[in-house]
Amino acid sequence: MGTVFEAYDRHMKRRVALKVQSLQAAEPDKAAARFAREAWIAGRLSHSGLVKVYERGSWMDLSYYSMELMDGGSLHDVIKRMRQWGKDGSLAFTFGSHEYVAWAIAQVVSAARALDHVHREGIVHRDIKPMNLLLSKDPPALKITDFGIALDTEETRLTAVGGVIGTVAYMSPEQIRGRGDLVDRRSDIYALGVTLFELLTLELPYTGASRDAYASAVLTTTARRARRLNARVSRDLDVVVSKALEKSPADRYESCAAFADDLERVLAYKPILARPPSAPGRIVRWARRRPIHASLVAVLIVAGPSFSALGARAWRQAQELQRVEVDSLRDRARRLHQMERYRESLEPLSEILVREPDDVDAHRASAVSHWYVASEETDPARREEHRALAIEQVTAVMGLQPAASWPHKIRAFMLADFGRAEEAARDEAEALRLKSDPPTDEEVEVDALLALIAGRHAEAVVGFTEVLARRPGYAQARLNRARSYRDLGETTRARVDYEVAAGLMPADPVPLFNLGRILTQTGDLVEGEQRFRQAIERNPLNGIIREGLSENLVKQGMAAAATGSTDTAVARLQEAETEALEAIRLAPDLPGPHLNLGTSLLERSRLPGQPSQDLLARASASYDHLLELLRASPASRGSYLYGKAYASQCDVLIQSRSLDRALDVCRRAVETTPDDPVAHYNLAGAYALLGRRDDALEALAGDVALGDRDHAYLEADPWFETLRADPRFKGLLERMRRTPGS
Repeated sequence: MGTVFEAYDRHMKRRVALKVQSLQAAEPDKAAARFAREAWIAGRLSHSGLVKVYERGSWMDLSYYSMELMDGGSLHDVIKRMRQWGKDGSLAFTFGSHEYVAWAIAQVVSAARALDHVHREGIVHRDIKPMNLLLSKDPPALKITDFGIALDTEETRLTAVGGVIGTVAYMSPEQIRGRGDLVDRRSDIYALGVTLFELLTLELPYTGASRDAYASAVLTTTARRARRLNARVSRDLDVVVSKALEKSPADRYESCAAFADDLERVLAYKPILARPPSAPGRIVRWARRRPIHASLVAVLIVAGPSFSALGARAWRQAQELQRVEVDSLRDRARRLHQMERYRESLEPLSEILVREPDDVDAHRASAVSHWYVASEETDPARREEHRALAIEQVTAVMGLQPAASWPHKIRAFMLADFGRAEEAARDEAEALRLKSDPPTDEEVEVDALLALIAGRHAEAVVGFTEVLARRPGYAQARLNRARSYRDLGETTRARVDYEVAAGLMPADPVPLFNLGRILTQTGDLVEGEQRFRQAIERNPLNGIIREGLSENLVKQGMAAAATGSTDTAVARLQEAETEALEAIRLAPDLPGPHLNLGTSLLERSRLPGQPSQDLLARASASYDHLLELLRASPASRGSYLYGKAYASQCDVLIQSRSLDRALDVCRRAVETTPDDPVAHYNLAGAYALLGRRDDALEALAGDVALGDRDHAYLEADPWFETLRADPRFKGLLERMRRTPGS
């Protein structure tokens, strides 16, 4: 209807917003009438929560009016930044925090109070949405603008009967149906409820790939619960939002004042007046949406045998118990997937399928887990067994969803990976034949998941970005995209996605665990420690999280030792030891904590004043235990941990001068991880201390060739005292000094 400019009022010496009527309107006369009415309505209303209108007029062929200038953007901008970054720098809030939730509620309370004034003046806004709720910076305030399609209940309606006016995502069911006779203050309450839902979850209450699909969902399905999308939403707040989103105006709040009152009760932790609908109430609401279905059910209930009250209650209790157990198993399996513990995830997934054999999500997750386990297996028989189970699980999904294309896509991927090209080609063709146009949400997500599994991370990022464009508050897609960003080396973007996921999943340790891990890997050790500790608060009995924290503390101890802060180094390494021991207690078969325990003891043994031999003996025992675990489970991330275990054990044995055994272990370390310079360095040390100068220099040359540039450490290391006068040793030192990066 118009264009808004920032302008300067020379007479009043103030900046203003100047709205100018568009000359390109399809129906100029009607547009002119609407523009004039908007200016008149906005000008006649006076409230601190409404954008003030200063002046109306015309210039040549242009109508205009000037308004108060709001310099803080809109709620739409806040939502956009939260989706993109997980926080809003201008507001100093992080998505999902208690402060942000309270702020979001307060903004909607302000809007509701202003709307209540508007309604008492006989006006219905009809286009409440985040973009029309503007913010100012100083003083902080929220104000409503844009009365372009407002309805003056005392004036003749400009909209034709049956016309649909407004933005579909925020339109009430009566507006979507074109029932202008039913549009009143409660339609604005609905739109404000949608706005609050979006602020709290970054999603809309319904889903739909198109305008028509979304409108249909509003009319025929039940709104999603905000609490299910963001666990930080309290039960009372969830009830308040749901009441504002009721399909029937009669079931919503009677006024914006009542809506605001209940929201303020939520902020003050006082009992709310709204109540969740009872079972009979839900049936009545369903019957309103589906009258034909309701009539049929009523006939069947009357005509069929009735259950006894006792039997029905027992049945409901059994169903509820099974649902709770399955949800718990599903949550455990999902967390194990996100921590990349696929072998362990098979147990809860199997339990789900025993209880619910037709659970499509469990079949799919089980197939993916078997595929990962098969790719790690070194035993050919076990590898083939897991491959067969992966195919079996996907095939089960095809039986449950015969018209879906994505199961064929997954099976084609797996068959191709297993070397069964002809079968894979047939599934690819069938997937193409069944594919929807445009692709469904599930098809887009499966394509992204397969790209992630295959290591095509740039492609996976594009896919998960599309998923999030459709479902901005879908935490699982955030976690998966973060993983791809992490593997692409785009750690800043990975951190943002993990932060958003942590806000969406305030009771879940997985996003915080992954944040701790990525911060530790990038050297941000203090914040990484903080994230691990927050994850432990959410799940104190998780050994994997304790493992991550112990690794972080080991690195902090080593960093403190490198700067000469011995007391800090000892404290950090002792904490690492404690966390590693707790991880071992919680998960004895987890190899990582044994590595961290050995390393914390080994690094303490190097510090001045520490009882070295005792620490070295305990470190050696930890590495021996780690190697036993790895030998018993060949698929346990094999070579990396094997190499670290052998190299660390080699270091311990050299420190304790068990040189013959050290030489054997050091050789194994080089054989296991030939590209690790530390393994070559330690082998050189064992040779040098045994007096085998030529072998020591050859191993050192391998260390330098693999990128070791720490010439100062090598020059001072007492292991190589006997080599200092050798020209070849001096040549290696010079080479390290000259090479870029030294």
